[in-house]
Amino acid sequence: MKLTRRNLGTEFRIWVPCEAGTDAVDDLINEMVAIAGGMTVTSGVGVWVKADGEGMQEDVHVLSFITTDDLTMNTKIEELAKTLLEEGQEAVLVSYDDHRFLLTPDIEEANPHIKFSWRD
Repeated sequence: MKLTRRNLGTEFRIWVPCEAGTDAVDDLINEMVAIAGGMTVTSGVGVWVKADGEGMQEDVHVLSFITTDDLTMNTKIEELAKTLLEEGQEAVLVSYDDHRFLLTPDIEEANPHIKFSWRD
């Protein structure tokens, strides 16, 4: 049997807390699905240690998109991360292929009304 191999593009992933389901988040995810033609959702539990040493745990969905439109998807991933940060997340984990990034707000640019743990 002969196999045909087709490059599908870059895999983008973003970890979204289950509690972060708002209309703005849902709208951005729908736009990303339209760009990629679909997505895979994996349920999981995020566990980490905060700067003050406190252990944290939350249910998450890992959203995975594969597309050849890297520039547009990268823009949408960053829009979704900004939305999550503006809604109170302290950081957002994303990956592009084999590269992982922890996105956090620039302290100079962050909305002063969000109650981040690093703010007095």
